[in-house]
Amino acid sequence: MTEAINLAIRGVVKKGDHIITSSLEHNAVWRCLKLLEKEEGISITMVPCNKEGITDPAPVEMAIRPNTSLVVFTHASNVLGTIQPIQKIGLITRRYGIPLLVDCAQMAGSQCSSGNSNPGNRYDSDQCGLF
Repeated sequence: MTEAINLAIRGVVKKGDHIITSSLEHNAVWRCLKLLEKEEGISITMVPCNKEGITDPAPVEMAIRPNTSLVVFTHASNVLGTIQPIQKIGLITRRYGIPLLVDCAQMAGSQCSSGNSNPGNRYDSDQCGLF
């Protein structure tokens, strides 16, 4: 999973880009972003979660800049187990034409954020509202 996340991030992000991510990201995301910050001069906005471990989508939208090239979010925290509002964040990123990279590793075989069951233990991006 770490290699796939790194490939996805490096495939989108270019020198001087801006990335938005959450305070709940796995090290697979943070290490890659911090390395790109050092090597490629990218800027990173980290959107914090609340005391319940949920990220409000409004600050994600407020963090968008003209050079924002990617939003990276975990769907479920590997530490807290909290499920993030990916559908709402996806609607924001779609409106601005910014790709949303979702780390779904902790959701495999689980229910999607809509509460619908996931037949056959497949991660269905349409069912989960991912864009």
